[in-house]
Amino acid sequence: MQALVTLNDIAFIETAGGLARRAHAEAPDSQRLELERAFRLAVIRSPEEAEIEILEQLLEAQTLRFRDSPEQAAALILASGVERPEELEPADFAARIVVANVLLNLDEFLNRG
Repeated sequence: MQALVTLNDIAFIETAGGLARRAHAEAPDSQRLELERAFRLAVIRSPEEAEIEILEQLLEAQTLRFRDSPEQAAALILASGVERPEELEPADFAARIVVANVLLNLDEFLNRG
């Protein structure tokens, strides 16, 4: 039940938007480095190879989903309250917000210390 609440909570969506934008700003030239940076910012450790591969697959799937539904991408970006980086298409940024939201909903993030 907690996962459903936090995945859809506006505060988590806004935070995910900020995390996605920051990770992209700090590693704009490499999608993999961007995912690694987002992971490190969220859980304060480097991701394992398998974790990065899962995040890459999720990002790819979400990008395709948002390309097919640009109105959903626009709605998510608007809900995040974060300005989309100019160099990213709406589908690409919306997908990054979803990935960031998943990171913020990891048990490792929610139950630190």
